Amino acid sequence: MKRKFSLFFIVFMISILFTCAALAGTTAPYSLQEESTESVRSGGKEEAFPKKRLYRGVSVTDSWVYQARFNGIMVRLQLFERSGNGISFQENLKKAADDGIRLVLRQDGNIGNALLQLDQHALEVLKRVGVTEIVVTDYDLYIQNTYQVSMLENLRNMLGLRAGEELSVGGLEDPVSVVDESGIRRILSE
Repeated sequence: MKRKFSLFFIVFMISILFTCAALAGTTAPYSLQEESTESVRSGGKEEAFPKKRLYRGVSVTDSWVYQARFNGIMVRLQLFERSGNGISFQENLKKAADDGIRLVLRQDGNIGNALLQLDQHALEVLKRVGVTEIVVTDYDLYIQNTYQVSMLENLRNMLGLRAGEELSVGGLEDPVSVVDESGIRRILSE
């Protein structure tokens, strides 16, 4: 009787171990190699764990994105074509002339006159991490527009934007517009 019980106990323990191993294999997180393969199979431009670029303690993602990320946190800083289509971009951080940080947005293409659109939280994040200048370039790194964060902040304060409104600017001769919570764009200056 003891022998049958021991044999039953051993078989029972082995079956539990195999079951736990099978469950661990299906619920365990991907390894980095599997993760990068998974992101390629999804066909998306954004990887699950993108590589990061670090400058003065601030990190940005190395992948193509439609919305800026600082230290892994998404902020509503985006680029748009005049027709309203979103433009994907890569972020990079450099030393600015005023000893601040320059945020370079490299477009995924050579689209001229892109609109830079950002909400008020994004402007606060830029100030907090020390970004003083935003430079928009085309794919070949030719500068399209340069914006001073202090100028954008002054413009926001002058316009008296409400909490959910986003500032949208283009080149020097382009109109300034505001996008409200429902997505309607109002042109404020010609």
